[in-house]
Amino acid sequence: MSDIVKRGLSGIVYVGVLVASLLINQYLFAFVFVTLAVANLLEFFKLGKRLRASAQQSYAAIITILLFAFSFASNILEHHPNLFLLLVPLVVFIIVFELYRIKRYPFVNIAYTIFGLVYIAVPFALMNYLVFYTGSFNGNLLLGIFVLTWIYDSGAYLVGITIGKNRLFERISPKKSWEGFIGGAAITIGLSFFAPNVFGIVSLTHWVVISAIVVIFGTLGDLSESLLKRSVNVKDSGQFMPGHGGVLDRFDSILLSVPLIYMYLYFFVKI
Repeated sequence: MSDIVKRGLSGIVYVGVLVASLLINQYLFAFVFVTLAVANLLEFFKLGKRLRASAQQSYAAIITILLFAFSFASNILEHHPNLFLLLVPLVVFIIVFELYRIKRYPFVNIAYTIFGLVYIAVPFALMNYLVFYTGSFNGNLLLGIFVLTWIYDSGAYLVGITIGKNRLFERISPKKSWEGFIGGAAITIGLSFFAPNVFGIVSLTHWVVISAIVVIFGTLGDLSESLLKRSVNVKDSGQFMPGHGGVLDRFDSILLSVPLIYMYLYFFVKI
């Protein structure tokens, strides 16, 4: 089987699983996304081993599951306590547990464990509030965010390889161009005008703002993950998807855009 076929098939399976989990029911969503959250976290920690960081992987995975489960349950029960309150004592124990680990570089281990939770566990937990935005499970809002992200990635890539000449951030990602960024942004924001009819949930104005957040912070998320990979001299974060790289490579844009979209909806719309 050629690499192109493998890449195409793995992409279809990936998109199919995500779309199904967001459209079928809340329990399939919870299973798929908590699994992806843990997979992202462990892949992130694997990168850190190249820097001799020894994160508290098992405990951090448990915290990730608990945060996701807590935010999921709070929406099921129609009660919205602040999930970050749960994070405080759990993070404190990360420092305490390091006392009992015979590992080098405890400072780095603690910092890397906490960073993994902030970078991955918190955005995945916030996704629960997006799929329960209307008061009951509806994956359209989060699905729309994913679709806009995929549109931007594809548009920026196609425009970039066609007319891209001016590097966007050559030190971190030599292939990205300003032309690709601007072209991808124009395509994404333009197509966001169809989002109210396709996905509903919020008005056109809010979908346009969401698409702008996807463009800006999706790009920054992609560049940030490229910075992390470059610092440990790897091209892909893993081998999760043949031809596409690791699971973290698929979610790098989402991890930064989701928290900002949540904040926008919380402060300027309704959540």
